[in-house]
Amino acid sequence: GQAIPIQADMTTQMDVLTTYQKVLEIFGALGGVVHVAEHVNTTPFESMAEAEFFEVLIEDVRSSFLVLKTAARLLSVGWVVIVAPPALGSVQMHTVQGALARMVTGFRERFKFPRANLVVPSRLSSDPLHDQALVRAVRYLGSPESAGVSGQLVDVDLPEPPRVAEALLPEVRAALDDNVRQDEEYDYAWEFSVDEDEAYEDDEAEYQDGH
Repeated sequence: GQAIPIQADMTTQMDVLTTYQKVLEIFGALGGVVHVAEHVNTTPFESMAEAEFFEVLIEDVRSSFLVLKTAARLLSVGWVVIVAPPALGSVQMHTVQGALARMVTGFRERFKFPRANLVVPSRLSSDPLHDQALVRAVRYLGSPESAGVSGQLVDVDLPEPPRVAEALLPEVRAALDDNVRQDEEYDYAWEFSVDEDEAYEDDEAEYQDGH
């Protein structure tokens, strides 16, 4: 496929509208939209500042509202998939998920097209291999097979990704391991001087003669 970058603030009405119009201008049509609401805040709820709470709402809920509102104005067909941020056990992120779920439900009741659905992953994104279940869910909701499906919340359980160290090459893990000495004083088994190398060959010859 073909892709173009467009820099925009998805919490600003004019930027969202400009993004839609730019895509329509370049490609001539817009079949669907995937909006990733990815702002996450896990500050303990009782310690959360008011400004932090409003920031979460603006970044996730307001941006999704503008994406859906603009889609309703410009798309007579097609679909919108909103990817919600994971809750991660925090009250404020559960609040965001609830708001997005009700918004999608209300959108379905008001508009037949574009279709709108919400996908809720169990954790933050990691890598393409371990996020495949999320990719498949979004692709399904944007495919002809999902015709008639709208206003739905789809929970996606993602497998735990490997820890960073497990994904590294063995020699890199060894270099990062505090239990493996990396200083210059460490004598590696394969580091011989010329005399030591010759002595090793002599010992091996004597062993073979004796056996």
